[in-house]
Amino acid sequence: MKKRIKIPLLAGVLAILLMLSSCADRLTYDKEKEGYIRKGDGAVFYAAPSNYRAVEIDPEQKLGEIEKDGEENIPLYAISGTDAKNYMDTDVWMADEAYHVYVAEGETLPKLWEMQVNEIRVFQSDKVSFSLGSIDSKDVIKQVIDTYQNGLKVSYADARCDFRIVNLKRDDLAFSSQSHPGLYYVLLFYRFEEDILLTEEVEDPANFTPEYDRSYTLQEYQGVTYVRYNLGTNFLYDRATGFCYPVDGMMDSYFNSES
Repeated sequence: MKKRIKIPLLAGVLAILLMLSSCADRLTYDKEKEGYIRKGDGAVFYAAPSNYRAVEIDPEQKLGEIEKDGEENIPLYAISGTDAKNYMDTDVWMADEAYHVYVAEGETLPKLWEMQVNEIRVFQSDKVSFSLGSIDSKDVIKQVIDTYQNGLKVSYADARCDFRIVNLKRDDLAFSSQSHPGLYYVLLFYRFEEDILLTEEVEDPANFTPEYDRSYTLQEYQGVTYVRYNLGTNFLYDRATGFCYPVDGMMDSYFNSES
């Protein structure tokens, strides 16, 4: 004679299974790996640098959540492009509600110049949730990316410069990718009211050769000669590295037309 499972026992079994399945998609931070380990299968995910943002997240496709001691867990969702059907591989890519990206171990994040950029969108917030406009000129996009890849760069904290955050306008530039349609690559665009100068001491004024391809002036102060390079007013800023890149007037036609 077959035994019947009592309903309370069956309900208990189901509850345990549900509990186990709910734990399977939870991720905990591992100091040794400096990443998040998923409890169900041991897969490791890393928080991508702040340059990377999801274009869209799908709140109906929750893929997991990061456990926080004593705090509310952080849910992680599927990433899609502007086309809601164009999802990125959910085994590799996830994002939280602030559009921060998490990527599986072994996946190589693309460089900006590898992403086949076709548009630069302008935002006022790094959550990239509301676009103020866009730049689609291929020549401008190429110039901006080339400046970021190969141009002069200087740390925002460099004591040789006089960056003044109080005289600053900021926008977020989100580079749309054809190769990774669910990802933006985000750089900040800083516009200062006055030219930023980079000042260095000149050891041999009689044989001075400029180090940078920028306009400059030589000045003497208390018997010491200094060179002051003019870096202009407009800069790309990479918050992940702290470097600024002078971009001169290559985007003036857009920003000068703003009201």
